[in-house]
Amino acid sequence: MCMDDCCSSSSRRDFLKLGAMLTAAGALPLLSSLQARAAAEPDAPVRIGYLPITDATPLLVAHNNGLFEAEGIKVERPVLLRSWAQVIEAFISGQVNVIHLLSPMTVWARYGSKVPAKVVAWNHVGGSGLTVAPDINDMKQLGGKTVAIPFWYSIHNVVLQQMLNDNGLTPVSKPANAPLAGNEVNLWYCRHPTCRRRWPASASPAISSPSHSTPWPRTSRSAGCSALPAMCGATTPAVWCSCTSTT
Repeated sequence: MCMDDCCSSSSRRDFLKLGAMLTAAGALPLLSSLQARAAAEPDAPVRIGYLPITDATPLLVAHNNGLFEAEGIKVERPVLLRSWAQVIEAFISGQVNVIHLLSPMTVWARYGSKVPAKVVAWNHVGGSGLTVAPDINDMKQLGGKTVAIPFWYSIHNVVLQQMLNDNGLTPVSKPANAPLAGNEVNLWYCRHPTCRRRWPASASPAISSPSHSTPWPRTSRSAGCSALPAMCGATTPAVWCSCTSTT
């Protein structure tokens, strides 16, 4: 998994830290903390941990509008976190007990970290898109080019790789200047704000196509880019981008 100049050193550290926590051994100290907190506070209030992205909207709206209290549920002020690694760490250790997670990450937390987590709701199942340069009209034209993904543990990465394979293309992860075969598609991890600054492709030839969730595909379209019917509902009608999980 190549994380080139799209990623800062802090992003690399977060990814490595997250990868460690999504294993049983790496999560063990945090799970011990979770069990201790549960024993000390069996009737804990809802403690929401969130990233400032669209996925957090249901939880933040519910808190702001008093929907938890209307159901007789005690809830504290949501806690703003700055990375997926922070979200996972706070959740596994019991610092927060309700979070939104990318759906593949939820599977890893449940079966990799052995967290007693439950999925209680899907946050959104649409709005994702594969935005491309104006001269690209078919998936096969991505051969020999670079596609940006928002995160390795994102459903965008999973679905994109499946679609590339279905079209005879091979997803790879290589340094920015590495040569690519005609059937290879280089995947770059590029966070939303960073990728938006480097897009559209006319401003950054290094990235031929970003795969992101709403609102980024729409803003890219408004900048004059095109969109393949991928991850927009035409080929994958139920792309579960993220879900709400609790312990």
